[in-house]
Amino acid sequence: MRSLPTVLVVLVSAAAFGLYVAVPPMAMPEFADTEVSTNIPVNVFRSDVRGLDVSVELCATLSNNVQVAFGRDADGDGVLAPEESDLVVGWDCGRWFAEEVATGARAFAEDEAPTAGNRFLRWRAELDGAGGVSRLAVTSTSGEAFAELSAARPEWACRSSWNLMRLTRRGTDMPSECFDVSFRYNVLHLIFR
Repeated sequence: MRSLPTVLVVLVSAAAFGLYVAVPPMAMPEFADTEVSTNIPVNVFRSDVRGLDVSVELCATLSNNVQVAFGRDADGDGVLAPEESDLVVGWDCGRWFAEEVATGARAFAEDEAPTAGNRFLRWRAELDGAGGVSRLAVTSTSGEAFAELSAARPEWACRSSWNLMRLTRRGTDMPSECFDVSFRYNVLHLIFR
């Protein structure tokens, strides 16, 4: 009897390689209208990031500020200082914003009038093989947001070198925000025969 060669095929898809960042609830402020923040390490052992997906949901007011900053912890102290940040995305005084920290340039969502209520924002960026932003899609409660930024695809919209994010809440008495952050990595296919 002739034996057939054993074939072992392992296929690992892109969907299996990602990092979902568990974002714990932020602490209650000691006093009303004070700042509360937390730093969360991300991508500490990976340099092959190919995408970022950030969702922020909150009960928005015309005076509160909820934001997430991304950057590289250059001094290794576990705190993302403003000078270490590249991108800040969030809600500020009734509108969604995205800020390039290096220049201080801040863009506001064009279609978002200053209003209060339940709001969400999704920031999805993809990197090409050289580390440049190949796609940026941003949606909010009102639909497409930051159309000019999405068309320009600035390099600060996502970087594979980021290893820390900082969540900050200001001007809210009760926490109501929800952050969902995930990073996508290189597609890897392994085939053994």
